[in-house]
Amino acid sequence: MYDNYNPFQELAPVEFDFYANNFEIWQEGKLIKKGQTNFSLICRTSQIQNTDRMVFILNETLGNEIKKEFIFDKIITSLDRLVLLALPKQSYHEQINMLIQMYESTRPMYTFQNNEPYTCSIFTKNGQISKLSFNIYNGKLIELY
Repeated sequence: MYDNYNPFQELAPVEFDFYANNFEIWQEGKLIKKGQTNFSLICRTSQIQNTDRMVFILNETLGNEIKKEFIFDKIITSLDRLVLLALPKQSYHEQINMLIQMYESTRPMYTFQNNEPYTCSIFTKNGQISKLSFNIYNGKLIELY
């Protein structure tokens, strides 16, 4: 269904624009909200602390479910997606700690806001972005397509 990649390859930061007409919000494996939206975001690279990072700016927060601006530090391939990461050296968050063990931390100490994503999965079809999925610090998963 989605493009495949060779897993665990680190890529250079990317820039893109994305538009979505639909969203879904999941929590603990259950769909808690879905609907139509006029969502857009831009992702641009920026030199921050001598490292190229990916800065996201959104036009819409889906009722404050997701922060309007945030930064990812690294992009890694997975089997069926590209995964953008923001992983501090230490965290009290179980999922983040698991990711740190897999990929290593990408930044020094950092405190996430409750509606801030720490990963973004980019799903592509024929090289074009068709869906974004954000893991939010508060345990929610937001999908946009």
